[in-house]
Amino acid sequence: YSGGKFRKMLMCVEPCFSGSVVDVVQGVPGVLAISSANEKESSFADNYSNELGVWMCDRFSSNLVSSIRQNPEITYRDLYTYLVKHTLGSHVRIYNASLFDNLYRSNPREFFVKEQK
Repeated sequence: YSGGKFRKMLMCVEPCFSGSVVDVVQGVPGVLAISSANEKESSFADNYSNELGVWMCDRFSSNLVSSIRQNPEITYRDLYTYLVKHTLGSHVRIYNASLFDNLYRSNPREFFVKEQK
């Protein structure tokens, strides 16, 4: 941020103990991080591929992607609330909100939705 490399950054992190990974963004202007678990707990796999024989992602990621696809205008506050309610077995956390933007008005559209030309 201080080097002018970005204006805003959104980090969505799903591994176990992901709170410890994103804790480093605290205090960095323009960065919002959402983690699937706090720094002391596991995040649980939810989507298994029989074809590949591996777990593909956690419920956190499935919920994140589906909620943004269904409603690209969802506010960060509503997205966070949805993830908290629908991610089982771990505690979704949001980091650095006060230095990012107004979570009640802003949304992830600028990061996930291709602009029409």
